[in-house]
Amino acid sequence: PALPSAPGALPALLSRVHPADTLLTPPLSRSWVGFEYPEYQGQQFILEKGDYPRWEAWSGNSGYRTEHLLSFRPIKCANHSDSKVTLYEAENFQGRKFELSDDFPSLQAMGWGSKEVASIKVNSGA
Repeated sequence: PALPSAPGALPALLSRVHPADTLLTPPLSRSWVGFEYPEYQGQQFILEKGDYPRWEAWSGNSGYRTEHLLSFRPIKCANHSDSKVTLYEAENFQGRKFELSDDFPSLQAMGWGSKEVASIKVNSGA
């Protein structure tokens, strides 16, 4: 079944998906993850505050597109001063590594020489 497309329908739907989780979500962290399939399976899409009138709005320009989201979960934010992610140049956590604890809009600008990240460890965070 398709999601309703009326204005305000998605926020109304999200508030009914997991009422208990909704009550536990801090007011400033109203982002959600929408999943392609039930039981939090399939492609994931981050849904921040805003309107998503058609599936293109949440699929964006990604190479993977889906016309439906069938399960939802709120993102519970942690104290981000404790957030840490370690990036690795090679698979299986090998090669050069770099630990992030803040926003980095460009890996190249921070000195990351490789064109990609091959493995990641999320040490702490949301």
